[in-house]
This record gives sequence, C-alpha cells and structure tokens, in this order.
Amino acid sequence: MKSLCKILLTLAIAISFNLSSAFPISAKTINYTKSTNKTYTFKSGNNTIIYKYSSKDQYGQYWNITQKRGSKVTEKYQLVENQRSDIYYEGYPESDVGFFLPLPIKVGKKWDNGMMGSKDIWEVKSKTKTIKVKAGTFKKVLHIYSSTYKTSYYMAPNAGIIKTIVKGKTTYELISKK
Repeated sequence: MKSLCKILLTLAIAISFNLSSAFPISAKTINYTKSTNKTYTFKSGNNTIIYKYSSKDQYGQYWNITQKRGSKVTEKYQLVENQRSDIYYEGYPESDVGFFLPLPIKVGKKWDNGMMGSKDIWEVKSKTKTIKVKAGTFKKVLHIYSSTYKTSYYMAPNAGIIKTIVKGKTTYELISKK
C-alpha cells in the first residue's frame, strides 16, 4: 500500500510539473495574447486588418491576417503570438520576431528592439492606462514608447496591441473584437 501511495504521489508531482511548464504564465502576470475565440479588426490608414485565430503549437498562437482596402483584399498572411514567463512576442512564423516585450514588466524598464544592428530603444511608461478605442474601453493597459521612432504602443490584457500612435497621430486602432 505504501508503494502504491509513493507511485501516486510521484505521478501527481510529475503531472503538476508538466502542467506548470505547459502554462508558464504566473498568476501575477497579465496575459497580453489575444483571446482565441475572438476575431479582431483594426484600422490602419485606409486599410482594415482582420485577425482570425488559426491554430496553436509550441511557438504560440497562429493568426490568419486579411488586409483590405475597402472591400478589396490586398494581402493575406499569418502571424504568431506568444507569451511565456520571460517574453511576449508577435512576428512572422519561422522568421524574426517583429515585436517583443521582455517580462516581467516594470515601469521604466528599457530594452533595444532594433533589428539587424539598428537601435530602437523602448520603455515601459505605464501599466495602468485606461484607453478608449472604437472597440471599447480597456483598463490596465500597458504603454510602451519607442523614443527612436516616437511611437507609443498600447497593449491590453487578452487583446494585445490595441492602439499605436506615431508622432502624435493614431496609425493603428482596434475597431472591433467579436
């Protein structure tokens, strides 16, 4: 009987360890990945950009992107998004990450998000913004600023980037989350 209890206890510990590594985001960490049961629609200039969930693997959640100008589809592609205990990222599958955020998040934290040797210094300005976009009002929004490109990124829990402002002008905004 003691050996059966030891086996069951060992099995329970092994399962809990595997589950903890499968879900590495701690309860204290806000998840910025998009909710997979929603379709996200953004406005960027004259373009409408639609994110629809596709699948998931060890690299993250895959999103099929359709870009339209008016009713005409101008581009289709895929992006991968993921958040682990040490990083949030979004980018093209099997390619460089286009956007990354080192975790844990602390106001004042700075990092270089430059590609191919270029410098692009980003800083966490706030973790508590309330931001209103056409899709609604979001709380506990993260404000990240690129001093190199004078760009503000606003990330909401369970929605990712909801708004981008470049040199004072909104260039990307979430208009629908259904």
